[in-house]
Parts: sequence; structure tokens; C-alpha cells
Amino acid sequence: MLDENTSYSYKQYDEKDFIDIGCIAVEDLTSTATDTVLNNLDNDLVNFEQYKRILCLYLDEKSKDNVLECINKLYVREDVLSAIPKYEVTPNSTYSNDEYITEQGGLNNINLPQA
Repeated sequence: MLDENTSYSYKQYDEKDFIDIGCIAVEDLTSTATDTVLNNLDNDLVNFEQYKRILCLYLDEKSKDNVLECINKLYVREDVLSAIPKYEVTPNSTYSNDEYITEQGGLNNINLPQA
């Protein structure tokens, strides 16, 4: 636990901080997000005093049920404002279902079918 003079915004987290949910690694995404904000927004629009730490937690068990259970455990912590899963989408086919694909010759020019 942090003392009253330390902010959660500056705490360096690691997997030991999330041992109760089976966390095997913690990636701090804060600097990447800050760079994105600085490059894409007018700095006057961003209150960096209220800017929070953004973490990616890697779990030992990646099942849907475990991820949802971990999110529920994170929501009750006082140092967590939000917790969401990282969605991964795997296409079930690499072939187009577009019936007009043969009429779109430009797609072959950019090697889209191979991509």
C-alpha cells in the first residue's frame, strides 16, 4: 500500500502487485499513450494532472472465464479505474465473400489477395 505522499499515478507496477489474479507480466503503456496524445491533440485540451497509468496485464490462464473473473477482481481495487479485456479477432477465412471481387482489378495491382 502507498503512503499518503505517494500517488498511484507514479507507482511502478509489476506482476507481484497483481499476484491474486495470476498475473505473469505487466507492461506499462503509459508513455506510448502519452506520446500518442501529445502528437494528436492540442496539449491545452489534456489535463496531465489527471492522466492515469495505463497497464497491460498478462495472465497465466487466458480463458474467457478467467479474464472476466480477473476484471471483476480489478474493479474492486482502489487503484484501478477501468479494466477491459484485449480482444483478439482471428479471421475464419482468408478468402473474400465479395461476389464482385473479380471485377475489382485494382486489388490485384496492390497484391491484396495475397495480403
